[in-house]
Amino acid sequence: MAPIPTPTDAPAASSAFPIAALGPLLSSSAAAVAAQTQAPVDLAAQHILTLAAMAAQRLIGLRLPTGAQRPVSCFFASLVGTGEGRGAVEKTIVDTVRLWERGFEDAFPMRVVAHIDEGVDTGVARPAPLQYLNLFYNPREPQAEDRYRSYVRQAGLFARHPHDLLQPGRPRREEAMSLCAIWNGKVLQRAAGLMLFPRLSLHLVTAPRTARVLLDDPELAESGVLGRLLVAAPASRIGARIYTLADSDEPPPAFTALLGALGALYERHSSAEFRVVLFSKPAAEMWLAYVREVEAAMAPGAAFASIRAFAGYVPEHAARLAAVIAFMQDCALEEIGEAHLAAGIALARYYTDVRLILRSLAPVTLGEAEKEELFKDWLGQRPKGERLRLRDVCRIGPPQLRDADTAYKLMRRMERLGIVQPTSAELAGAARPRRPNVRYAWKVQSDDQAEVSPGEVSSREVSSGEVSPREVSQSVA
Repeated sequence: MAPIPTPTDAPAASSAFPIAALGPLLSSSAAAVAAQTQAPVDLAAQHILTLAAMAAQRLIGLRLPTGAQRPVSCFFASLVGTGEGRGAVEKTIVDTVRLWERGFEDAFPMRVVAHIDEGVDTGVARPAPLQYLNLFYNPREPQAEDRYRSYVRQAGLFARHPHDLLQPGRPRREEAMSLCAIWNGKVLQRAAGLMLFPRLSLHLVTAPRTARVLLDDPELAESGVLGRLLVAAPASRIGARIYTLADSDEPPPAFTALLGALGALYERHSSAEFRVVLFSKPAAEMWLAYVREVEAAMAPGAAFASIRAFAGYVPEHAARLAAVIAFMQDCALEEIGEAHLAAGIALARYYTDVRLILRSLAPVTLGEAEKEELFKDWLGQRPKGERLRLRDVCRIGPPQLRDADTAYKLMRRMERLGIVQPTSAELAGAARPRRPNVRYAWKVQSDDQAEVSPGEVSSREVSSGEVSPREVSQSVA
């Protein structure tokens, strides 16, 4: 496991999160959860915004003033260190929503009866109530191909590590580009003429050091997925938290009220009630002015020149956030007004400030233990029995470990641990230095083959002279 992040891994405190911009329902819910868990309000707000985007993406789309139609799905990320209350917030919000989802499904027979009675009373035919919500998408099971290419649902994803979002053992750029296509609003057409509109809103909550490694990944930056992430970096509250006595850990009433509002939205059918929300004329002019402001700031030498990959999407981020916030205030929303857009722009400015601070920090330098853990995770996702050449590792391995000397050293280390095996006896020798013009190759061991006892590893390597007894004892420890 990677080392616990130190305080220097976290970015300096940025401008305060504009909690008031979320509107009465969302802001009160986020503030209540933060007060109960004593976690940063930014973290609670990111969770709440994800839930709101999950509900809104089913029922509305967005027509930008430029004419482009977009979904209102949002990708969030939060940089939260150890001990900051991440687990408490997830328990209060995510676990509660999962329980609420199961209760929603259990109450299906009662909703059917109410639906029939209402139809008899009003004489109006309506679509049957939903039986299953399928709110959460879990892509964590390793698959042989891109997990998002065939994604067809309208759901949300809460991830605790970048590996939950992108498979480490596959070319991650493919999955990243598929995520970008979903964010852009791709449409799938089946052979029978059925149109599917996959939608996904997500929230990645991970340690600051891990997140900074992700955000510095050139492969992911090139795919465009990093520009679509709305990153929050909550200031630590450790040392200033105030705990009070309580009789239970039930969610606060404000969050329960939010669940009630979400339940009413999930009672509505996306296929029958979906609509595209427009901008009012003053809001459209306001948005275009913000576009011009951001565009000027991306010029060479200007304020946003160092974060162009993100800044290019900032106006659309502001529009999507405005649509989600406005929809949660008025589910009959037809038009986005100036007040709604001002809230979206306030949030967009906060996320831009965070990116500027992160860009100003020095790149993360991985320690030896972190390199080994990252490499071991990558190998663990490779197919068992796969043949890997050294140049394959340098081409598709973790981007931070692709130079030949580092890759060779790590493969030899994995060889000592029994995770890989040289494909030829002539290439065996975990302590040998790398020689030029030698075609090194290894085979990924299956689980039963890799289970070698420490005694077997020690006796084999010591007897062959590949490693000293002291080194073996350290590796086993």
